[in-house]
Amino acid sequence: MYCATGFTLLEVMVATILITAGIGALIGTATRAVRMVVRGRQSTRAFQAAISQIEALRGRAATGPSYCGGLVDGADSSGDGTAWSWRIESAGALLEASVVVSVPLAGGRATDTLRASLWCP
Repeated sequence: MYCATGFTLLEVMVATILITAGIGALIGTATRAVRMVVRGRQSTRAFQAAISQIEALRGRAATGPSYCGGLVDGADSSGDGTAWSWRIESAGALLEASVVVSVPLAGGRATDTLRASLWCP
């Protein structure tokens, strides 16, 4: 009776293929996860810039009636490539502010829009 104590060449080849496929899948998943983290960071940066601009407009609107009339459309940018523009629309005692922010990405730009109501005393 013959009893084999080791692995055959075929078993080793199948195991190598399975391990290679598993490692390849893990590398692909890790790459996608890193891309998602980077895009999330850029999206957060865009949202923070939009919030900052809305708060600046809200601060100007709250300081007095003369400032509400002075709130106009505009645009600005920063040294890191972030650009934002805002549009003010009148709605009675409220002003509707819409801020569009664009941040640079490796493959282009990400754009996000934030809308808020500003109360004019």
